[in-house]
Amino acid sequence: MSNARNLATLLGTSSTVPSAKMPTGSVIQTVSVSIYSDAYTSATSATALSAFDLTITPSATSSKIFYNVTGGHQSYASASEHLKIWFYTSINGGSFGNANPAGGTNTWQYSHMGGDAWGHSMSHSILLSPNTTGAVIVRPYYSTHDGSGAVFFSSNPNVWTATALEIKV
Repeated sequence: MSNARNLATLLGTSSTVPSAKMPTGSVIQTVSVSIYSDAYTSATSATALSAFDLTITPSATSSKIFYNVTGGHQSYASASEHLKIWFYTSINGGSFGNANPAGGTNTWQYSHMGGDAWGHSMSHSILLSPNTTGAVIVRPYYSTHDGSGAVFFSSNPNVWTATALEIKV
């Protein structure tokens, strides 16, 4: 159930606790996506990775959304290059905007892909305060620094997993 915690295993009953009665900090719902596909670009502007979208619909406007992404296989195709990563959000069907607290074009990650930096995974966490009970979509974007080579956000068969938790406040 997305809005109640099943207590059957704890109490041996079919009782549930409505999310409104759960203590602050409780996880109300969890959504997750895992991807095993290639995602690479040589673009120098932020390129959307809509196949990696994760959507969660909060049950209360006061809820926080904890978004975490791990895994993947960040690397370069033919020449050393810099990989830039952003996470954008769409709230209630609105346009996508940079989730970085500094806003603008500030990235979540800017890393050199070359030499001994070839093929590492990533881990990022974001705490959102969407103030809505409508859909919240988190979408990664990525680019190269100067387009001199292609960079991989993810590479098959490496798994990339994103998880969003609705947290009661």
